[in-house]
Amino acid sequence: MKPTLTIAIASAIGVTCSFAGEPSTDLAAASGAEPLSFAEQLWAIPTLIDDPDAGFVQKLAITGRYHGQIAAVSSDHGDYEDYETRRLWIGGDTTVLGKLRVKADVVIDGNDFSPFYNGLYEAYATWKASDALSLNFGRREPKFTEEYKSSKYIVTLERSLLVNQLHPVNLAGGWVNGKLENGLQYDLGLYSGELDDEFGGFSAGLGAIASVGYDFATAADETSLMRLDYLYNDGDEGNEQLRPYKHAFSWNYHGDYGGPFEIYTAVLYAT
Repeated sequence: MKPTLTIAIASAIGVTCSFAGEPSTDLAAASGAEPLSFAEQLWAIPTLIDDPDAGFVQKLAITGRYHGQIAAVSSDHGDYEDYETRRLWIGGDTTVLGKLRVKADVVIDGNDFSPFYNGLYEAYATWKASDALSLNFGRREPKFTEEYKSSKYIVTLERSLLVNQLHPVNLAGGWVNGKLENGLQYDLGLYSGELDDEFGGFSAGLGAIASVGYDFATAADETSLMRLDYLYNDGDEGNEQLRPYKHAFSWNYHGDYGGPFEIYTAVLYAT
C-alpha cells in the first residue's frame, strides 16, 4: 500500500473589543500601580470614556466580537481549505448618571455581507439601584447553568451537548438581578417565546428563568459559587425561542481559587 502523509491545520481566531476600560499607563504609574502591559493598553483603546466621577457620562465604549476559523488539509488524496466567520458583532456600551447602562451589539454577516444586518445579539438597558438590585429590559443571553458562558469567557473548546440541548438562544424580556453582601445572588426574568432576531413579542407564549446562588468564597479574587437555575416554558405551540421542555433545572458549581485550575460541575434535568 502506498504510504500517505496527511497534514491538517485548523485554527480559530477570536478578537473581542469590550468596554472593560483601564486607566492609562501614565495614570497607573502616578498612582503607584504597575504599568499596564501592551495587551492591556491595546484592549483599552475601544474605551472612549471611563470616569466614575464624571457628571453625566461615566463610560462610553465601542464593543464587538470577531471569531473566525480556518481549515486546511494537504494529502495524497487531495487538498482542502475553507474559511468561516463564526461571529461578527459590533455595538456600543455606555453608562450615564451613574445608574443607567445601555448596551447593544448588532450581528453582521461576516461571510458574504448579504444581508449586512442580521439582527441583534443583545440590546438592553439596566438601571442599577444598588449592587443588590438591578432592573433590566431588552434582549440578553439568559443565565441558565454555569457552563454556558459567553464565547468571550468559555474555557472549553465546545459546550457540552446536554447544555446546548437545554439552554435557549438569546431572549427578549425583563429581569431583575443582584448580589447581596452575604454572598447570595439572584436573577429572575420573564421572556418572550416568539422566535425573533430582535425583541419579538408575547404572541407566541413566554418563558421564565429563576436563578439563586451563594458564593462561599471569602477572598475577593476567588469564586466558589453554588447555584440552582430553573427554566419554565409555558408550552405555547408557537413558542420556538425556548427549548421544548416545560421544566428544566440546573444545579451547578463553579470554583476558582486563583490557581491554574477551575472546576465546573452541573446536574441537569428537564421534562
